Amino acid sequence: MGVVYCARDRRLKRSVAVKVLPPELGYRSDIRQRFLREAETAAQLSHPNIVPIYTVEEKDTLVYFVMAFISGDNLGKVITDRGAMDPDDVRRILREVSDALQYAHHRNVIHRDIKPDNILIDADSGRAMVTDFGIARALTDSNDSRLTATGMAIGTPAYMSPEQSAGDSQIDGRSDLYSLGVVGYQMLCGELPFDAPNTPMMLVKHLSETPVNVNERTAGIPLDLSRAVMMCLEKNPQDRFPNANSLSTALSTGDIPTLIARAQPAPPPPRRNSSMGAGSGYSPMPSLRTNHAIRPPMAPMAPLGSMATRYSSGARAAAPTNDDYARWNAPEVLKFRKRLAPYIAVNAVLIPAGIFGSNGFFFATIWWTVAMAVQYSKLWQAGYDWKDVFRQPRDRLFVDVAAETIDDARALFDEKKREQVRDRARRRTGTGGLFSPIPSGLPMLPMGARAGSRDSRNNPPSSGLDYMSMNSRYADTVQQAASDRDEILRHLAQLGEGERSNVPDVSNAADALFQKIRQLASRLDEIDSNGEQPSEVELESEITRLEDQANPLDYNASESRVRRLAQLKRQRRIVVDLKRKREEAFSKLENCRTLLRSMKLELLRYRSAGLGGPATGLTMVTQQVQSVVRDLGYLSDAAAEVRAL
Repeated sequence: MGVVYCARDRRLKRSVAVKVLPPELGYRSDIRQRFLREAETAAQLSHPNIVPIYTVEEKDTLVYFVMAFISGDNLGKVITDRGAMDPDDVRRILREVSDALQYAHHRNVIHRDIKPDNILIDADSGRAMVTDFGIARALTDSNDSRLTATGMAIGTPAYMSPEQSAGDSQIDGRSDLYSLGVVGYQMLCGELPFDAPNTPMMLVKHLSETPVNVNERTAGIPLDLSRAVMMCLEKNPQDRFPNANSLSTALSTGDIPTLIARAQPAPPPPRRNSSMGAGSGYSPMPSLRTNHAIRPPMAPMAPLGSMATRYSSGARAAAPTNDDYARWNAPEVLKFRKRLAPYIAVNAVLIPAGIFGSNGFFFATIWWTVAMAVQYSKLWQAGYDWKDVFRQPRDRLFVDVAAETIDDARALFDEKKREQVRDRARRRTGTGGLFSPIPSGLPMLPMGARAGSRDSRNNPPSSGLDYMSMNSRYADTVQQAASDRDEILRHLAQLGEGERSNVPDVSNAADALFQKIRQLASRLDEIDSNGEQPSEVELESEITRLEDQANPLDYNASESRVRRLAQLKRQRRIVVDLKRKREEAFSKLENCRTLLRSMKLELLRYRSAGLGGPATGLTMVTQQVQSVVRDLGYLSDAAAEVRAL
């Protein structure tokens, strides 16, 4: 942002850098005052890894500040010239920048525009130094939509955090950590985590897409370094490092906090001290880490943050975390769980038989129990326990699980207790059964519920996978659609009443379109589950062969051949019709996915434009969605047609 000039301080006889506010913004008095105020605040930061600001001035229509001249290139030029950097250099630069961020965050200064161009590499010492602290805030505080159009008021799209991309007004230091994670990713891979042809698409990618792991793009990266970078890139701020000091400590020690430790909210920074001067010195906050257990290297993808809220009888229940899901699905745990299922089932019969019948059954039970105990001891040595086997969160007590198990058993014989168990399952997102492949889903947002309404807040949207197995080839499609729908509802909830009143049908249209995507995926699953059908070519070949063998003199063979031909031709019609239905359903599924993404993109554009922005594009997409949903109504009978085939 702005133009930088190299100048000479005639009084102190030293080289300095002069940064001037762009002319298209300098004529605005409110922008000038905000720029001066933020620059004055940034000038109070005194840290070895922050470029010092000497003075802030305003003359005529020019607003500028004078800072130290750093001989060397910015990090952006270094990456352009060298490509992927050495992991040791990346670790050092990330640690130095995180130290600078911790110092600033401790003083209630958020950078908001961390990117390679704002990180200077001193030619003499190789030290990384951060510049432009607080300047982005001088622009983002404005409500003028014209500032957003310049591309500066929202920061640099390629490095913006999801909360910045969504236009959230309240962000904290973890937003800077996300941007630093993008910088670290670029240093390690030589490329950005996301590539998009324009700014809106880039914002959508930051909001909804998961970047490819750095280890999959570049070989030879230390595991702890790659994990640190990927944790910075978590969509949910609560899943990142709690503060910059935790990141710096992790980079120094190689110990990466677990998701449970990182999920603790960062404490609010203290109030800005107006008396703080340049001599305040550097006094970083102590580490807030509570656990240094290393996260499994390839943790499976957990449900979206918007789906992580769980309820039990109206109160907060123990919620599985990303780390819980990773432990539950570890290969050792899955292997033991598969062996435990037949052990429980068979011994439920053998033990009563041994008590009331022959004692010979106890011999098999004892040896089987010993074998299972040996297997469990290996599991224990690997760092797992009964909570992982029984799919229970880490903070669940054994007595709680036992009490619920007893209630479940009593429900088999007590209708009142059975209703209580059902109510508990409805109110709380359970962890799934012991041998269930995936956790059960969350309750669906009721049809017609508005984003931000009481219903939508008390009933978090479903992942959309409650009706199909994760093994379904369409599970990823439905999950991505659920993510897009959740993002639309979240953006709507953050709009003002006036802005939301301009687009009243978006919430219902998005939810209806998502329901159609689920239906189409379900229909395709039913079509695919019909089993292997002979191809049209094979049937045609068999029909041709039988027709060539026609012999009117052989009455018995001719009658059998006619029946076989009729059967094959009927089967051919079914195969052709089945193929047509599948292609049609798949095409409609892709169209619905595209429409849902377009709706999310148009909503993001509408939100970025501000209160005075037009809603034309969003309205047109919404009307198109409503038309498509109406046209797809006839598909409700598709399942019956498929079963009839």
